[in-house]
Amino acid sequence: QETLIADQLRILENMEIEDDYPDADDDIGEEPRRVRVVQPARPSQSKHRVEKTNKFQGLVESDFKTNPAGTSWRARDSLGGLLAKRLHQLTGMPFESRPANRRCQVYVQELFRIKKDGAPPHTAKFTLWLDDTCAYHGFYIEKSHERLDITWDWTRFTLALATQGELWQQMMAAMREHNLQWQADIIDQATRQIVTTYYIRTTAEGLTLTEGDGAPKAIDQAGFAGWIDHLPADSWCDFYLYQRLSPQQAIGMRVGLADHVAKVWQALLPLYEASIRRGTPSGSASPSGR
Repeated sequence: QETLIADQLRILENMEIEDDYPDADDDIGEEPRRVRVVQPARPSQSKHRVEKTNKFQGLVESDFKTNPAGTSWRARDSLGGLLAKRLHQLTGMPFESRPANRRCQVYVQELFRIKKDGAPPHTAKFTLWLDDTCAYHGFYIEKSHERLDITWDWTRFTLALATQGELWQQMMAAMREHNLQWQADIIDQATRQIVTTYYIRTTAEGLTLTEGDGAPKAIDQAGFAGWIDHLPADSWCDFYLYQRLSPQQAIGMRVGLADHVAKVWQALLPLYEASIRRGTPSGSASPSGR
């Protein structure tokens, strides 16, 4: 029997969700499950099911490094998978995790948005990564050094931030509540090196933009959108909205780290949804047209 790939993905998605939500009363339909209502499972049953099959017991000091060799927390049966499960439980959306190649980092995004060949798709996602000083987690999106087409979520992300006042207010509220900041790494494709890093942080009055170690400058929504619009068109950009946790904080949370991270990601869900929405006309692009 021949079936569409999209139909097969919906079937797999519903099978996975039905394992976690046996009381769900909706059938497989044409719309993705993430936009349909699912009855939440009882917390005690859901927690027992996750912990029974997951090996993650918490981060340890040796996990804080830049080389992923010897690490296990990125796996689907460890913290990586637990983050996807927790976010799924909070949102009803079918999130899945995958480790970043040769980095101490894990990506979490909806199951049907992950490429089967393992190549990173041009999509918005949630992420957690470690280095030798801290743990970081939050929202991540990327801009190519070449002209972007509609397959890049960057085109929707920049347009939404420039035009949607409610989304801007939701982002500002999340940044203040969870002590988040933006970081934009401008990368030269020839050398693969970061040439400039920008930071966008909250203040009592609004936001400030800082280039490297320079002085912060106040910006509003229009200024933020204008700054994004003038990012170098011929340079790659890794764009993060994240929370930083010290090793002591992250280790001290033990298994509860996944709950903490997933709740912060839930607050960033409007930003994720605005970036992945397919309602943008195919001829549209970001204000820069990049």
